[in-house]
Amino acid sequence: MSPLPSPRDPFATPPLAPAPPAALRDPAPLDAGRALAWEPGDEPWENVEAVGLDLSGRNLRELEVAGARLAGCRLAGCDLTGAVLSDVAFERCDLSNAVLDRAALTRCTFQDCKLTGASLMEAGLESVAMADCSCGLAGLNQARLWAFSARTCDFSGADVSEATLRHVVLDDVRLAGTSLFRTPLSGVDLTRCSLEGIVLSDALGEVRGAKMDLYQAAGLARHLGVIIQE
Repeated sequence: MSPLPSPRDPFATPPLAPAPPAALRDPAPLDAGRALAWEPGDEPWENVEAVGLDLSGRNLRELEVAGARLAGCRLAGCDLTGAVLSDVAFERCDLSNAVLDRAALTRCTFQDCKLTGASLMEAGLESVAMADCSCGLAGLNQARLWAFSARTCDFSGADVSEATLRHVVLDDVRLAGTSLFRTPLSGVDLTRCSLEGIVLSDALGEVRGAKMDLYQAAGLARHLGVIIQE
């Protein structure tokens, strides 16, 4: 993954790329038969568009996609381990319990998608934007999130432990019960996030350098045994 420049302001908005559909040029419809018959080693999907395609439970390990728009598609329970996805827009798609372990996602967007229980362990997400997505109980442990943004998303109960975050924006994100164990949050603005029950190490070192409001900081201080004067 290529390094990103460090802005002077550690809370600066990450340099997200334009939405992938703008990069598509006369996309070809993704043939349902071809998609359902895909096997590891087959040709990549390039400059394609699919609406309402159901690939639930399919083996799509190491699938390569370069330029695609998937709208209203079902990929629930798909095995996308090691997939390489670039310039892909997911709109109203269901990726519940999909496996994207060690996958590489570059310049991808997720709009109003369901990723409940999805596994992205050790995945690399660079210039990825999520909006209005349900990611409860998702697994992003040891994932790398560079130039990543999530807006109006729910990550309740997700495992984001031992992850690497760079240039991350979280806006109106629910992190209730989310594990951020050993995930440094320096430079991340958490003031518009709900942090009830987040899982951190005993010393709370993960939040060093993060931005929080007084209420959030007081809530974490109580975990250290600090008495807050009302």
